[in-house]
Amino acid sequence: MTTIAIYLVQAVLGLTVMIFGASSLLGAEIMVRSFELVGIGGSLRLAIGVAEIAAGLCLLFPRGGIMGSAVLACVMVGTLGVSIGHIASRPIGAAGIGAPKAAAVSLYLGDRRPAAIWSAPAQGEGGIDI
Repeated sequence: MTTIAIYLVQAVLGLTVMIFGASSLLGAEIMVRSFELVGIGGSLRLAIGVAEIAAGLCLLFPRGGIMGSAVLACVMVGTLGVSIGHIASRPIGAAGIGAPKAAAVSLYLGDRRPAAIWSAPAQGEGGIDI
């Protein structure tokens, strides 16, 4: 791969990261919803948007590629940590971590009921527990 092709890929990545950063800063609905889903505030969304734009600007210039990739790697590792923390804090229930375990118990005991019955009580019509 030639040097020009590498710089072209780096510039395209920089533009892409800048577009995502701008959508975070401008409050695009999908970005706002994803940050609300995880449970972190709008100020962190703005900080991540600024970091993404800074990383994208660094990636646009050949000599700033290392700095831009380092900033982008920090943003990605932070996002991964927040996502793992959000998944770990979910309650154990029908749609949570307990569903596979409940399915295994159900199969082991020879029960034909769905695993959701084992992991969380279901409610029938009129609010009566089944």
